Amino acid sequence: MPAGSRRPSLRVALHNLTMTDRLIVERNLRVPMRDGVTLATDVIRPATRKALPAIVKRTPYDRTATTSADYLERVDLALRGYAVVDQDVRGRYASDGVYDPFHQEVGDGYDTVEWAAAQAWSNGRVGMHGASYHGATQWLAAVGGPPHLRAFVPNVTSADYHEGWAYQGGAFQLGFCLYWAFNEFTVGLPGGAVPEASAARIDALDDLVARYRHRPLVDHPALARWAPWFVQWAEHTLRDAWWQRSSPRASYEQVAAPSLNIGGWYDIFVAGTVENFAGVRARGATSEAREGSRLVVGPWSHRTIFGTGDFQDRRFGARGQTGFVDLPGMHLRWFDRWLRDGPAAAEAGAAGAARRAGAAGAFPRGCRSSSWAKTDGATATIGRCRGRPSAICTCIHGAARTPFTATAR
Repeated sequence: MPAGSRRPSLRVALHNLTMTDRLIVERNLRVPMRDGVTLATDVIRPATRKALPAIVKRTPYDRTATTSADYLERVDLALRGYAVVDQDVRGRYASDGVYDPFHQEVGDGYDTVEWAAAQAWSNGRVGMHGASYHGATQWLAAVGGPPHLRAFVPNVTSADYHEGWAYQGGAFQLGFCLYWAFNEFTVGLPGGAVPEASAARIDALDDLVARYRHRPLVDHPALARWAPWFVQWAEHTLRDAWWQRSSPRASYEQVAAPSLNIGGWYDIFVAGTVENFAGVRARGATSEAREGSRLVVGPWSHRTIFGTGDFQDRRFGARGQTGFVDLPGMHLRWFDRWLRDGPAAAEAGAAGAARRAGAAGAFPRGCRSSSWAKTDGATATIGRCRGRPSAICTCIHGAARTPFTATAR
């Protein structure tokens, strides 16, 4: 999805550090992939001899910028004792190669995770985080099975990149795909700004309706030149082998790491978020992936970091705001649980948030709860507010107090 509004860059954040904040910053490292292509990568980490866990984000939107999709500030993460690894994906900004969305991310994600685990500063435990396409880079890395990926936090992302991303119910998502291609992928081209591409972007954004009405559908010279994948997406109308080779839905059996899945009832990818959780719980490669994965779904849209719980048809109130459940803190507790030597019995991430948000019978004021029998014999307690999902629909069931969520009806 579009990168959104920008927050201050890494350079600005570092300018505000005090002399007592001892961090090591390595910029534009060239991380080699298996085919020899190198990807531009920044690392910021504490200046210590102690081995550190790594947290990786792989982006097509410029690794040096902090976007509206970020819950975690990289400097804060480093000061907390993590090595923070930010990378431009292949064919974007300072990375080499040709951008081939989704298909490239299985191998490149695997190689990046294993590179981070092999560094002298690493303790061998790697996590990943990020929203939307950043979530796709996590799932695709995970299905590749990198042995040192120990946990990841995909947020507002899909389970398949044909149905649920480029297509919905078999219909090509022209409004989303064409805008995304013009707005994001005629910039950030390797080698720097291309004036022709920038001009084509501005012309398209100034008259998108004309671009939407243009036929034939794939006749956009600017995209054929700078974003040829748009043409491929439009031409591969069926979920054929071309799409299936990079589909989390088809590969949950290969996922060994537990995931904290975050989504919004009003997000365009909410069905995929829930499916990813259900799929890995049922088919994950390890007990950690099956039993350790969690799901949090709230009254949020794709911009969950700014989730206010306010929509045109309904206001969910203060408990509907993302700040109420402290999503950044949830990320940190999740990584502390899986990447550090913490107590294994500690419930982390979504379970704690679910209890605070009112699971297991203590739902927000005005909500009522009911019990549902599940096929595995457990009982689910689901909070509903005037027939709609409660503010935070992470619920707890069974003796293990495992959170799950039910879709709105």
